[in-house]
Amino acid sequence: MDINEAVAAGTARARAHDAGELLTLQLAAWVREGREARRIDIPPLLEELSDVAAQLADPALTIWVYRDSTARMIATVRTSLLSPTTAFLGRLGVVPDRSGEGIGGAMLRLAESRVPAAVTRMELITGVRSVSNHRFYQNRGYQFIPLVRPDDGQPVVRLAKELNRQ
Repeated sequence: MDINEAVAAGTARARAHDAGELLTLQLAAWVREGREARRIDIPPLLEELSDVAAQLADPALTIWVYRDSTARMIATVRTSLLSPTTAFLGRLGVVPDRSGEGIGGAMLRLAESRVPAAVTRMELITGVRSVSNHRFYQNRGYQFIPLVRPDDGQPVVRLAKELNRQ
């Protein structure tokens, strides 16, 4: 079984009882990004268990988690709709000890394939200094689009990809 098949088979929608483990994965996965950005005050590192629990309860968010054959939570990604034809992709993360195995790319493909059929465009934001993220997404067909500033005022870049849905 290749990594895409393994991730597809081991991925399910996150549930309320996953909040603690999802927070742990999130904290572990985003430390590298915080270091690369030279700041630790990025949202994934500031959230508490109650924040993650609230996100899991939000019907507008679809949060996927991948568990390996030992049932360990290894990766996560989330999507939400910006419009009927555009989905937002966020919080794609993999635990540090499994980074570099292709799991992140497989989770990205999974998220792109599981948005509603009417969605033809994916958008995301990442930190201005998160050069490894820029490269990761560009290598998978995402292109930079005009810069925006989210509500928290932290500088970010925005990337988008037109989905080839045939």
